[in-house]
Amino acid sequence: MESELVQAAKTDIKAFGELYKLYFPKIYSYVLAILRSHEQAEDVVSQTFERALDKIHLYEDRGYSFGAWLYRIAHNFCIDNLRSGNKLTPFDDNFVLNTGSDSTSRNAEEQILQEQLWTNIARLDQSARQIIILRYIEGYSIKEVAYTLNKTEDAIKSTAKRALALLRLQMQTE
Repeated sequence: MESELVQAAKTDIKAFGELYKLYFPKIYSYVLAILRSHEQAEDVVSQTFERALDKIHLYEDRGYSFGAWLYRIAHNFCIDNLRSGNKLTPFDDNFVLNTGSDSTSRNAEEQILQEQLWTNIARLDQSARQIIILRYIEGYSIKEVAYTLNKTEDAIKSTAKRALALLRLQMQTE
């Protein structure tokens, strides 16, 4: 289904709008987790979708999903943003990333656990946070995460292993 929508988006702006609706919340949450600023995240997400619209005619499925391609664009804009001297805003203890899921359908205990998990993910270093979000929250393969972040698959695996161990420890101590 996604591949047909991507092909249609190459010639139809309405189809691109559907891709935008599908990916906007995910890309926004990812960028916010990296940059820690709503204002900067909005700018980067806007740049990401502008670039994607401009370059969608060049997109080819080479074993990576369209989503991985979008995340790579967003990742590159995040790096540019950080290199330009924009300072990271520290996360406060009450910062929780919005995953876009409907919290009213979960019971209170599940919601509390999810908030604790997101708080602990927010405390990870940037690289580990990116990998955890892409691999375990968004469900991308090791290969796609490596492509998105321009790292080796082995680097993704070892960082993920360390980050998961740290998250497990943090969750057990809370």
